[in-house]
Amino acid sequence: MAKKILAAIDGSEHAWKALDLAADMAKQSGAQLIVLHVVPYEPMSEALRAFAEAEHMPAGEEEGRYHYARTLGDHLTRSAEARARAKGLSDVVGRTAEGKPADQ
Repeated sequence: MAKKILAAIDGSEHAWKALDLAADMAKQSGAQLIVLHVVPYEPMSEALRAFAEAEHMPAGEEEGRYHYARTLGDHLTRSAEARARAKGLSDVVGRTAEGKPADQ
């Protein structure tokens, strides 16, 4: 039997269905459920930052978008943890990671 089950979530209806299935499997097998959301973040290149400055576009907006995405991702994982616990699963861990989703 599995000791850990990973459920990746992105807020889509398919992800919620997969989470429910993973929670049921974890409950039946006594496994820990790990819920993961990955926030993609790639820093602005110097050339792009220079272009933004030349066009009078605040480069800080990039950091603001990342912060918002990270906050939203944290909320998403907390909601997923609560959903799994509502199904009777006690061993649930939520994680929000930074990077490329395919690499996580």
